[in-house]
Amino acid sequence: MGGVLAIPYEGLGENILRNIERAMLNMGGRRATTNAQNLLEQACLIVISKERRLILPDIPKKGGPLRIEAFAAGMRTSSSSAGSREQSHGRLI
Repeated sequence: MGGVLAIPYEGLGENILRNIERAMLNMGGRRATTNAQNLLEQACLIVISKERRLILPDIPKKGGPLRIEAFAAGMRTSSSSAGSREQSHGRLI
């Protein structure tokens, strides 16, 4: 399970943006749906410019865990491992 937060850049101060990033980092990290019910497997932050009508490419920092690329890769990994867990539980012994 993953969470995506999209926020507008205009009107945000640097401290507010930094606090949002910190909070989003703290929300991610759950390894399976059965543990840490207050966390998500993946979390993503998207910052958009309403004036320019685009996603700002440098926020969050490139290569960071909150990037959409990391989110998509992590969700793909967790969904494929969930599928393999479901298949192993469904086998007859």
